[in-house]
Amino acid sequence: MTLPTWLVHQQKIAAEVRDRTLSNLAELDRVLPETVVSRLRVEAGWTVVLRVPALGSDEELAVHLLEQANVAVHPGSLYGFPCSGWLVCSLLPRTAEFSLGVAALLRFFAARA
Repeated sequence: MTLPTWLVHQQKIAAEVRDRTLSNLAELDRVLPETVVSRLRVEAGWTVVLRVPALGSDEELAVHLLEQANVAVHPGSLYGFPCSGWLVCSLLPRTAEFSLGVAALLRFFAARA
């Protein structure tokens, strides 16, 4: 998509991004209670910070999630979190894919609890 085309459609694109991120955030709020994973309050943007069990460094955990659960997240250390137990997750994926990823992430941690 070229810049002039994007500018013409920017309001529609922004609404789609907002709707998708809010839908994915609502999905997290639906499935996280009574699990070992929680989230920080989202103040802006399209990422969410997850508090997870510290099962090693966040970098190792992100690699294990990718290799073993097919879930891509960022280690919290990339965002300045000084200790283990933090992951950063995008809220931009399509809602169905996001739900599958969250379910896989929760299964990963439930198997290690």
